[in-house]
Amino acid sequence: MSDYIPTTADVRDAYSSESTDSKYSNRMFDLWLTRYKAKIVAKTEERIIKLLEDNQWRDEVVFKYAIALIKGENK
Repeated sequence: MSDYIPTTADVRDAYSSESTDSKYSNRMFDLWLTRYKAKIVAKTEERIIKLLEDNQWRDEVVFKYAIALIKGENK
């Protein structure tokens, strides 16, 4: 098995090359990718919020860092 991991552009190009309308395929891939990224962000926020609600992060520095993550300040 190869260690090669295709880039997003590689996957997008491969996806659109299988279609007769590559412009449409590119738009559909971009839409899917946008939705996928939004789901990942939402799940990450949910995990952080759950950790905070469960009081697992008692250290004030870590707590402030978690809040910054939720606000998108540490990307």
